[in-house]
Amino acid sequence: MIFDGVTKVVKAQQVVEATVRIGFPESTVFGIGAVLLVCTALHVIPKTSVLGAILLTGYLGGATAANVRAGSAVFNTIFPIIFSVLVWVGLFLREGRLRALIPFRTLNAGGLARRFAPLRAYHAVHFPDQPCIPRGRFFPFSRPPGIYSDTHSALGLHCSCMRSISSPFSGFSSALG
Repeated sequence: MIFDGVTKVVKAQQVVEATVRIGFPESTVFGIGAVLLVCTALHVIPKTSVLGAILLTGYLGGATAANVRAGSAVFNTIFPIIFSVLVWVGLFLREGRLRALIPFRTLNAGGLARRFAPLRAYHAVHFPDQPCIPRGRFFPFSRPPGIYSDTHSALGLHCSCMRSISSPFSGFSSALG
C-alpha cells in the first residue's frame, strides 16, 4: 500500500497511465496517492489501526468499483477485495480489542461442547465405567456398528459406549423367550 501510494504521489508514468485507463483524470492521481498514504499510516499506528482498516476498506472498495466500471481484468477487480480481507485478518490477529468485539467460537467453548453435554450426562449415569467418546456426523470417526439406544438416537448423538449396546430392550426379549 505504501509503494502504491508513493508511486501515485510521485506520479510514476505507468501508474498515471493505469489510473487514467480506469477512468480517473490525471489531476486526481496525486490526491488518490495522498489519501492512500494517510489511510496506510493510520493502519500502521496501533492506536488508530481500526480506523485505518476501515478507511483502507473504503479505499479498496472504491478501487474495486472503478475496476468493475472500467471492465478491467478479473484479477484487477478481485485483488482489492482480497487485500481488504487480508487487512482485516491481520488486524484481527494482532488486535485483542477486535478479537473481543468479534469472538469466534472454538471447539471446546462452542456449540459442540454444549451439544454433547446431554450425551455425557446420559453416559455417566448408564455407563460409568466406560469413557464417553462422542462419535457421529460431527466427528471424523465412523459410527460404531450395532443398534443404538433410543436416548442416544433421539439426541442425534453417539459415543463409544454404543459398541456394547445391542438394543435398549435386549433384556426383555430374552426374558419373554
